[in-house]
Amino acid sequence: MNENDIHQIVAKKVSIQSLIEVDRNQVGLKMVICPFHEDTNPSAKFFNDKDGVTRLYCFGCGKQYDSYHYLKLNGLNPKDYIDTEDSKKFLGEELNSSPISYNILDGFLNNEFDINEFLKRILKL
Repeated sequence: MNENDIHQIVAKKVSIQSLIEVDRNQVGLKMVICPFHEDTNPSAKFFNDKDGVTRLYCFGCGKQYDSYHYLKLNGLNPKDYIDTEDSKKFLGEELNSSPISYNILDGFLNNEFDINEFLKRILKL
């Protein structure tokens, strides 16, 4: 599983809004202080993007961020927020219960090969 795969899964699974509101004690505010730059006045707003991911747009720095970026900024490993079920949903595949398919999934999750190789192996089952 590469960083792009991890980014996509975490951004959809973990809401940046819940991370920031709880961490920064800003629950229910329409505008929040941007955690990505020095900010003393609330200059950022949450929005739901067309891909279903909640993002933070900062009018001060002009950038948008999702939960993946927030976790990285705070020294957390986004991969810690992923489990086998998340990976199955992300890939859109229902793996059967054969031990071979779980071995393939484990190989993918342990970075033994990338998503393209994973899909090739799954489709051959």
